[in-house]
Amino acid sequence: MPSWRSQSRRKHHNPVIPRLRRVSGDAGAEARRIPLMRKPRPLRPGDTVGVIAPAGAVDEAAVHAGVRVLEDAGFRVRLGASVLQRNGYLAGTDRERVDDIHDMFRDPEIAAIIAARGGYGSGRLLAQLDVDRKSTRLNSSP
Repeated sequence: MPSWRSQSRRKHHNPVIPRLRRVSGDAGAEARRIPLMRKPRPLRPGDTVGVIAPAGAVDEAAVHAGVRVLEDAGFRVRLGASVLQRNGYLAGTDRERVDDIHDMFRDPEIAAIIAARGGYGSGRLLAQLDVDRKSTRLNSSP
């Protein structure tokens, strides 16, 4: 039995990708169409980080403290329009929160998007997200 040291040195991989490749055929054209996860470039000082709140309302002081941490790390920060909104227990209406997500993905200056908070409210947005391949950088060619 391998020791914990040898196990920790093993390269970890996502077991779903090889299974998908086998299901879709061998190394032919069909296998090449399977979208693989792309690793984004590392963030650099001066990059702009977008902050959204896709779920519950957030405490203003906590958001500003987080912004200070990001700025101290050398990043510029852009808050989504609904981050400090409150609609019941959520950070704005569903439409406002979806618009924040779309705005951040469509803005070419945004290098990363951070959720100030997650939770139940974010699941409510899934059906409203525009996942058209031409509309977001998420699906654009590298």
